[in-house]
Amino acid sequence: MKLIEEKYSPKTLEDIITPKRKDIITKLSFLLKEQKNILFIGTNNTFKSIAMKLAIEEYYGLPLSESKESVLVIDTFKDLSFYNNQHNDLRNFCRCSTKKKCVLIENFDIIHENNQQYLKEIMDESPKILFLFGCENTTKINEIIQ
Repeated sequence: MKLIEEKYSPKTLEDIITPKRKDIITKLSFLLKEQKNILFIGTNNTFKSIAMKLAIEEYYGLPLSESKESVLVIDTFKDLSFYNNQHNDLRNFCRCSTKKKCVLIENFDIIHENNQQYLKEIMDESPKILFLFGCENTTKINEIIQ
């Protein structure tokens, strides 16, 4: 038996119900097509995670389960200090070449400023990789990332 959240969760970006839905989906589709990094902002329980997952599925044209080797999901609660480790998953993932890659980081606003600066360096070194961030508080995000 599925949870109610799973049962009624949107299956595509078009299924999302939100004010100005058409404008948001058009802008999001454009950013994905142009491979621009995207910051999803919202309080807890605003379905940022679901929107990020759906964005990845639209980007690849595949369910997330079929594009996992091209997507790195960073758990900020476990990987809080990756900047001082040269052999971390993020750096290794960005160095390996495939056609399309994506890095997804939720709760980005809890990452320390040193990690944000390190991430910006990796973003600059890897312009072909799409970065998706989820956060609640943009004041905790370094301006160079925004």
